[in-house]
Amino acid sequence: MNQYSESGRICTRAQVLLCTPFLIAAFVLSLSGHDLVLGQTADWTEPMSLSNESIGLSRWPSITDDSRGYLHVIWLEDSYVVNGIADAIFYTVFDGKEWSSPVDILTSPDQTSMGAGEIITLPTTGELAILWVASRTQYLSRAKIGDAEMARSWRTSTLFPWLEIDHASLVYAPPTDLYLAFSFGEDFKIGFAHSPDLGTSWSDPELVWSPKTGDYAATKPQLCIDATGKIVHLVWQENAGALNWNPSGIWYARSEDQGVTWSEPEYLPYEGSTPNCNYDGNGLLHMLWNSGVGSVDGRYHRLSLDDGLTWTEPKAVLPGLSGRTNKPALAVDSSGVLHLLSGAMADGKTRMFWSRWQGDRWTEPVSISNHMKSNESPSLVITNGNRLNAVWYNPQPDVANPHTVWFSTYETDSPIIVTKSKGFLLADTTVAAADASAPRVRPNTSPTDVSQVIDVPSQSPSSTTDLTPTDRLPAFTLGALVGFGLVLSVVAVTLIKRRY
Repeated sequence: MNQYSESGRICTRAQVLLCTPFLIAAFVLSLSGHDLVLGQTADWTEPMSLSNESIGLSRWPSITDDSRGYLHVIWLEDSYVVNGIADAIFYTVFDGKEWSSPVDILTSPDQTSMGAGEIITLPTTGELAILWVASRTQYLSRAKIGDAEMARSWRTSTLFPWLEIDHASLVYAPPTDLYLAFSFGEDFKIGFAHSPDLGTSWSDPELVWSPKTGDYAATKPQLCIDATGKIVHLVWQENAGALNWNPSGIWYARSEDQGVTWSEPEYLPYEGSTPNCNYDGNGLLHMLWNSGVGSVDGRYHRLSLDDGLTWTEPKAVLPGLSGRTNKPALAVDSSGVLHLLSGAMADGKTRMFWSRWQGDRWTEPVSISNHMKSNESPSLVITNGNRLNAVWYNPQPDVANPHTVWFSTYETDSPIIVTKSKGFLLADTTVAAADASAPRVRPNTSPTDVSQVIDVPSQSPSSTTDLTPTDRLPAFTLGALVGFGLVLSVVAVTLIKRRY
């Protein structure tokens, strides 16, 4: 009896020694937040549909964020074509908990086809701005962030109505500068304009480049700026009649005086398409563009160490990827790492690929679109300094993948940056879209009938939970707990062996 009791007492001590460190670890994990559960930071989330359209197609999405960390997404959709309206711009917002039901907010004045829209945030005024083109006229629409779901809240102005616009690009430079580039005219030139007051007034359009003959045309300009917002970089695609108006090369120009004067444009004759540019956190300027259809040399990339004055030789990167799938999306995280998204053909499918710059090379591209067979036109924004938020569209929906605008998110290991104005960590973007399994509620009339637009209230920032970097458990602490547990486990086993 006494021997049984003594044996039981020693076994109990051993069990306590074995279990205590793991109980401590479990307790600390429970305090550290759900971000560590199931390895959510290890992979991109399963793509989810944002458009959820029942008829028509959605295409060319664009994403931005605001000071609260909310996400805002727009896209073009032709679901009203049966009512004689070619396109409408649809909008949804993620408030930290769920995505709102998409609503239509804009149509063209004559209800004809619209070009790709581009959404940006204007923090100075607390507004969203959308640049869009319809009937070769460009428009700038603005609305207060909290009112963006109401069609009547959007105020639209026509930019340079005497110009025939093909494509356009808009960049914001804090605190109040807007830069605008566009291809225009019957001969498809490249123009530029600057607004010092967030679009209230604009400089006269400046001609940056004009084709030498009618056998060439410029299209799809793209802008990027340096950290000061004063040096402006402009890239665009050239098409050639001799190539059946397919891409014949890439052009680049720069300005050091906010677009008043421009460098002599530089030509890159690689039959590339849809270029883009951006800086990384080390001040290196990157320029990327797509290779030709059917090529196996991947994407092209070059670097500048001096704000575009000189460049490295173009280099083929991401081998095996091909296709013209619109411009690559670029964004920089809190560690200064430049991230790249590009749709590309690989293994018989056009997938959405992610890569990041490692200081001297791009990492092996990783598919984030999983089973979907056709993916292009990515748009990317980073929230909290470390969370990548991506949207793109599927131009060939089928029974298995009926929706055409998709969203996925990924948390890097870069530091989290949380400002007081944000009020929460945007870590729950994996939640389902609002009523995603049900048909979308649509007005019975056209989107211009604002009385029929359904308003979805935004989540109040005051109801969210403030989380700071100190609320998250450092990885080394978990490692120390596990190591401590192993040591105690060895001690416990030794005691048991000695007893018996």
